[in-house]
Amino acid sequence: DACFPSLGFSFGETSLFRQLNAIRSIARLAVLLSSAFFLVVSCALPSKAPELRQITDEAGRPVQLAAKINRVISLAPNLTEIVYAIGAGNRLVGNTTYCDYPEEAKAVQKVGDTIQPNIEAILALRPDLILVSTSSQLEAFTSQLTDHKIPVFVTDPRDLEGVLHSIENVGLLLDHRTEAEKLIRELRDRLPRFWVRVMAGEVPAWKARQVATGREDDRADQCHNEEDHAPWITEQGV
Repeated sequence: DACFPSLGFSFGETSLFRQLNAIRSIARLAVLLSSAFFLVVSCALPSKAPELRQITDEAGRPVQLAAKINRVISLAPNLTEIVYAIGAGNRLVGNTTYCDYPEEAKAVQKVGDTIQPNIEAILALRPDLILVSTSSQLEAFTSQLTDHKIPVFVTDPRDLEGVLHSIENVGLLLDHRTEAEKLIRELRDRLPRFWVRVMAGEVPAWKARQVATGREDDRADQCHNEEDHAPWITEQGV
């Protein structure tokens, strides 16, 4: 009789049942070998790089960042307020000790103040993007973050239109463009009433300067009290 002991086949008296079992065993082995082959090949192939995009910040710097931003750190109170105002507060994983508006901002992990943020604390939060303001951040600090491959977007509003442009940019960065455009329209609608209040003496001079220039007032930078950092893109501000 012709026999194939290694495969379990026999054309003699070997039962059909044994032959079927042998075929099943071979089929299972083939499946296992195929799975192992595809696993090895897939591991050997380079992983797909994350999708990136490039945008120019308000300091004229090209910034390369992920297409989808999930973890943001804000290093200025006005930027923190903008992030919440456009509905992206759930992306905020870190901010400064002076970021106290809206109320939810107080519960966000603090990474130091606006002048001397803690690099180690920032790195530990693994941000996809850091928002900084030239009115409160130093160029050297921005360079340190860039050295760690963390995208940094610098805002640089010099007047009220610059503030609105910063809101537009934050909306673009966080994929909340529609919400940002709505906020800008609301602010434009409220501005006439705000200037009437300024002329009536109902608004402090430092607040009027802040809205007009788009920058934190020097007095606010020095004092950092509750009045100085009152929200300015809400009804209490503009």
